[in-house]
Amino acid sequence: MSRAKLLILIGGGALLFLLLLIVVIAMFSSRGTAPSLPTEKVTLQFWGLFDDNDVYQPIIDAYQKLHPNVTIEYRKFLWDDYESSLINALAARRGPDILMVHNSWLPKHADKLAPAPQTVSSAYEAGFLHATRRDVTSGGKLYVLPLFIDNLALFYNRDILAQEGFSNPPLTWGQFKEYVNALKRFSPDGILTRSGAALGSSSKSINRASDILLFLFFQNGVQPLNPQTRTVPWKADPQALDRAKNALLFYTSFADPSQQVYTWNDKQLYSIDAFFSGKVAMMFNYAYNIPVIKSKAPYLNFGVASLPVKEGDSYGRVTIGNYWGAGVSNASKQQPLAWDFLQFMTSAQEYPLYIAATGRLSARVDALEKQKDDPLFKPFIDQSDFMVTPYQQDERKMQDIFDEMITSVNARIASPEQALRKAQDRLELLVQ
Repeated sequence: MSRAKLLILIGGGALLFLLLLIVVIAMFSSRGTAPSLPTEKVTLQFWGLFDDNDVYQPIIDAYQKLHPNVTIEYRKFLWDDYESSLINALAARRGPDILMVHNSWLPKHADKLAPAPQTVSSAYEAGFLHATRRDVTSGGKLYVLPLFIDNLALFYNRDILAQEGFSNPPLTWGQFKEYVNALKRFSPDGILTRSGAALGSSSKSINRASDILLFLFFQNGVQPLNPQTRTVPWKADPQALDRAKNALLFYTSFADPSQQVYTWNDKQLYSIDAFFSGKVAMMFNYAYNIPVIKSKAPYLNFGVASLPVKEGDSYGRVTIGNYWGAGVSNASKQQPLAWDFLQFMTSAQEYPLYIAATGRLSARVDALEKQKDDPLFKPFIDQSDFMVTPYQQDERKMQDIFDEMITSVNARIASPEQALRKAQDRLELLVQ
């Protein structure tokens, strides 16, 4: 063999080896990088919600096979206790290394989180739904990896709609009102026996009432709190006040007996229970309630549709995002390792285990594409690019403020403008 051919052969072999090396490095970097893996035994504390340990254990086992000296302990909390327990633990410097973070929490909790290393940020940009970026980044840094997505959509009882000749769900608010009037039923003495939609009242009888009203605010081009100025837009802007009034008046009209679209009152079953039992034809809710409905009413023939749009809509489509991610505490002594585990858990190889175990909507684009074949999931996926996250420092207090607005208008205690004026001061107090 000539010297030239030998050099070419050696060069080709070296190039092939280099390409294989790059592929191997890329594969392992997508599953976790362990940038500064400690040699001693290490325990990571992972605090979460909703999911039992068996959801994460297969992923934890796979990670611990790669890193035998690492132990990951998962602890499940109840929703009512989680945020306060987390704040108290972090303040005492004894909190978890890894914690679950709601998509609305970054403005108030970013100072408790450690930013992700560049390898994790790059993996997020390459693989995750970009509509989540506003919720998980701040100042150009990634603080949270979304574990799943969810948003507000319209649930409907197919059989009830079919009885009235409706083969498809309403697409616009004009159609929605037409459906409501056709689907509701009253007894001979005027008692509402079946509602066209669960809409118009407070959270006393309607699940996620404040989120539905928030959606209507956004759809009307106004948000309760401006995240930049931390002020209520309608406080000094007459046009914003008119848009907010229209949203509040539209919402409460469905619980106003003097209105043609009257279809709900607080004497009805709680909205989800009413939907289970066929006492209401339509309701607004999130994808996380799909398995709840299936378990409570396995034979209920229901569908999901995108939210109705306004005729001649000038503000574009919108829905309220409601989902959770995971971040790393800035008090953790093992921040690089904690981020490495989160990158491993949300990698293309391991993440499908989490989605299969939870039945949730994927935050990764590759897995989300596969879920479009599910007709119950498709409307949520179709809307995912239009998710917005209301700026709020305290979700419970925000709900109380919205409930008071709704109740005061329904009880004729205040006009929509008076209710909004009263709410504005309370809203601004939340962000002082």
